[in-house]
Formats: sequence, structure tokens, C-alpha cells
Amino acid sequence: MEFNKSNRKDIMAIEKGLNCCLFAVSKTYLTMKDIEGHLPKPLFARIHRSFLINVNHVKVIERSQVRMENGEALTMGDFYKKKFLALMDEHLVKTDR
Repeated sequence: MEFNKSNRKDIMAIEKGLNCCLFAVSKTYLTMKDIEGHLPKPLFARIHRSFLINVNHVKVIERSQVRMENGEALTMGDFYKKKFLALMDEHLVKTDR
């Protein structure tokens, strides 16, 4: 399975269900860890054992939730929260004010 630049930007989030299926047409079943290993680290982040998100589609971070551009609110797991917030700090625009 190859994730190229053209199809990465179309992925907003990946949610684990009974079976995690990234490509519904081909019925490719992978674990979240497998999928996470194929995605570029700075662009995709794990925020919960059931969620991988594209950081470019994050609209707001509120307490323990990440609100995506489409309005979906996803819960951050305690295990992933600190690492995710550190990653998002790197993406913030910094000024000298």
C-alpha cells in the first residue's frame, strides 16, 4: 500500500471500528499501527487508540477534543495527548510579540 501526496491530503481522519478499512473498495484491512506506520509522521498524528488524524484538517483543540474542519469532534486519549499537543505546537505560527 502506498500513500502518495495526492491521496494523503484527501484523508482527514482514520477511525478504528471492528475492522479498520482505509480503502473500502479494495477491502484492505489493517491495524491502526500498520496504517500509522505507512503515513508520514508530521502530517498524520495519533490522538486516540481509535483515531489517526491529518493535522492540516484540525480546526480547534478544546481540552481533550480535537475539532476537525468538517465539524467532527474527536476525543484525545490521555496516552496520546501530550505528544499530539507538542506536535501541534511545532505547527503554530510563532511571532516575536
